[in-house]
This record gives sequence, structure tokens and C-alpha cells, in this order.
Amino acid sequence: MTFAEYMELMRLQMVATDETGRMTQPGTPFATLLNQRMMRNLQSYVVSPELKKLVSRIIEPQDWMVLTEPSCGDSSQMIPILARIAECNARIKLDLVLRDQNPQLMDAYLTEGKRSIPKLVCFDRNRKELFRWGPRPKPAQALFEKTLQEGHSKAIALERVHLFYAKDKGKTVEEEFLMLLQGKELD
Repeated sequence: MTFAEYMELMRLQMVATDETGRMTQPGTPFATLLNQRMMRNLQSYVVSPELKKLVSRIIEPQDWMVLTEPSCGDSSQMIPILARIAECNARIKLDLVLRDQNPQLMDAYLTEGKRSIPKLVCFDRNRKELFRWGPRPKPAQALFEKTLQEGHSKAIALERVHLFYAKDKGKTVEEEFLMLLQGKELD
């Protein structure tokens, strides 16, 4: 699905409707929070001149397939950033694929045996895989794992990751994409 279609799906998860489409009740507070995060990042994130220049130099078409779900906290933070980066070059097609509706596809791109999202896989025009990214920037993933190793709950680990996102403002994702787009491996 396109980014616009994904945004609509995010919006729809915030409300419950009857068969006629009338709102019957507000969605969960979590759905509202996810949508707020997504909108905030979409409105505030600006691709750096360095990354914009590198992305604009892509001359062959690329398909950026992102496995995701609207209910994912990390996706609410990362999808707007990925969309903004992809917008820098019309040769990049951003294709958002729902993980839960495509389990076999997701199983081909596991992270340490888990269906972690968002997971971006970049293909060239011949469907040759160029690189993978996700589900989080490396420092955010390390923070998550460290928090769990310290004996904290997953909720505390996720809270710390979202604080990381708020302070980082997409800079680490940019650094990682600068490396990936130059054919370098992430540490």
C-alpha cells in the first residue's frame, strides 16, 4: 500500500464505526498516541541536505518494501521518516506491506527469529535485494536489549526507546541510511 493509504489506515484505527461508517466510539488511547507520534514526525522531520543529495543521486528504480502494522509503536516513529527519505527521489517506490496479512513474507525477513517491524527491504528493478534496515536504529535496539537484560519489563524498555526517538529526531536513521545507500554495512 502507499504511504497515503497507510496514513488512512492509521486514522481509521482511531475510531470505531458501524456498518454505515458512522463513528460509534473513539478508538483506543494507544491508537490515538500512535497517530499523534506519526503526525508529529511527519510534520517535524526534515531530511538533511547530505542525505537528500545522496538519495537524489539514485538513478536506477528501487522498491522500498516495508513490513509494518499500524498498531506498532516503532512503525509510528519510523514510517514517516522513511516516507520523507523516499520522497527525495521519484525512482524510489515506498510499498508498505502489512505483516499480519503476509506471514510467509514476514518470515523471510525475521530479526533474530522474531517478526519485528518495521522492516525495510530495498530491491533494485530486478528484485535483487540491495539492503535491509530495521526494526529500529542500532542504538535504539541496543538500548531496548540492555534494558531487558537489566531485568526491566518490556514496557520500560519501550518507554526508553521512545524517549530515544524523541531526543534523536531521526538523526540516527539518517546516519544509518547514509551508510546503507553507500553500500556500507551497519555495525
